[in-house]
Amino acid sequence: IMGDTPEEWRWGKIHTLEFVSTIRQKGFGKSLLGGGSHGFGGSGETLYRGYYKFDRPYDVFVSASLRMVADLSDADKVTAVLPGGTSGRLFSKQRIDQIDAFINGGKLYWWFSDREIQNHSQHELVLNP
Repeated sequence: IMGDTPEEWRWGKIHTLEFVSTIRQKGFGKSLLGGGSHGFGGSGETLYRGYYKFDRPYDVFVSASLRMVADLSDADKVTAVLPGGTSGRLFSKQRIDQIDAFINGGKLYWWFSDREIQNHSQHELVLNP
């Protein structure tokens, strides 16, 4: 599968994680609604946890739904990545915009204090009765 040169072997070439929509997991439209297939470096016993079925040892079928690190001395923010994005809306760019950070070990700030939310807001939605 990987060839005769171990120095060129890369686990992520064959070990993959595919992001699919709950609406369309197979067939036509799957790639439009999902986040695609990505090389994934983890296993069931590593930090980048990715479980697979023994009859399909390279296809991750369960992974983390959130990766988060919280510095308990900092009440303003945590670093976190949500591979499914922060929006469940089908054509929102926030639906899949954190996949690369999730796959590559990136971290994004999630702000909690009112001051920091205000300082880092890009949009505001006002709902009036």
